[in-house]
Amino acid sequence: MKRILLLLTFGFLAALFVGCDPRTGADSHNISEEHNEENSETKTKKRLAEFLADAVESKYADLKLAELASIKSDNRDIQNFAQDLANDHTNTLTELQALADKKGIRVPVEEGEDTKEKINKLSEEKDPDFDKKWCDELIAKHKEAIREFESMSDRSDDPQLQEVIDRSLIDLRAKLEKLNALANSMK
Repeated sequence: MKRILLLLTFGFLAALFVGCDPRTGADSHNISEEHNEENSETKTKKRLAEFLADAVESKYADLKLAELASIKSDNRDIQNFAQDLANDHTNTLTELQALADKKGIRVPVEEGEDTKEKINKLSEEKDPDFDKKWCDELIAKHKEAIREFESMSDRSDDPQLQEVIDRSLIDLRAKLEKLNALANSMK
């Protein structure tokens, strides 16, 4: 039942977000980057646009990876974590998109090409190799996200952004701790 609910959630989100951009066949990261370049008057707004675009794209990637684990993994702990990841990152994604919209910043509507390739490669893995490689990928992604969010936190004086960053960092650190525990339990 959880898998069906998770798949329906992903399907709904995909339809909702892809339907919001008339150029869905193109690389949405490049489209948002071009739009933001043209509409960023200051370095601060450009930096904010880059951060939000990268953060949104990363959340889409995490959602796709969670979806893959819910389908591919036989490990109940991985499946439960993937469900939690999907729920929490969906909320963060919605917050980031709302902030970008409020600031007039265009963000991607899907994960990047690099993530699509990683997902294809991961989908070919068999258990237990899949579970280990999946955890390793998400550990690396969460460490990078924490670095990016901390860096933006240090450079930003935008209270709305700071609020989202603070909540996100709490979630990212908690998820990283759980991922490390999952990875260690597979050794």
